[in-house]
Amino acid sequence: GTAVLGAAGEAIERQRLLADLEPVPRERLELPLLAARMSVLAYETDEEKIRSGCLAHGLQLLQFCPQEAARPGASTPQSGTSPQWFVADADRGGELYVVFRGTKGTADLFRDLRANPERHGPDKFHSGFLSAVRDDAVLREVLRLHLRDDAALFACGHSLGGALAMTLLSADGLLPPT
Repeated sequence: GTAVLGAAGEAIERQRLLADLEPVPRERLELPLLAARMSVLAYETDEEKIRSGCLAHGLQLLQFCPQEAARPGASTPQSGTSPQWFVADADRGGELYVVFRGTKGTADLFRDLRANPERHGPDKFHSGFLSAVRDDAVLREVLRLHLRDDAALFACGHSLGGALAMTLLSADGLLPPT
């Protein structure tokens, strides 16, 4: 009986707190919703499905980098295996999106487990996340080619993908000077 009363009291308190919150205007939710949808789309392995998913949300796919596979018969992934990601820009211009896939396979799991702090510039980062974005020459070149001075850059992903997005945005020198 005590547990039921406790749960009922918590539910009433939660309703009271929610009633005090002001509604968020729909336009303020559009970008987080787009980021969530793109983060789900990043798990897709078919480039045409990613292209179609981008188009459905007013984005043009610029580059898709699928996850590199582990060597057949190898017990660990190839060194330098890059994470899966894609880059898209908005049809309306001025916005570039880089979207990383979250943990899905063995290579991603090994990246997650490489958690030693590694210095990069003045800061320290999770070594697996840092190496994924720092050592991905294709990603860095795509950003160099497409990120304009006046463009907004949005980086997102789920789980590992979110960590890679935050590392890309936070570590000095990983983005072009623009």
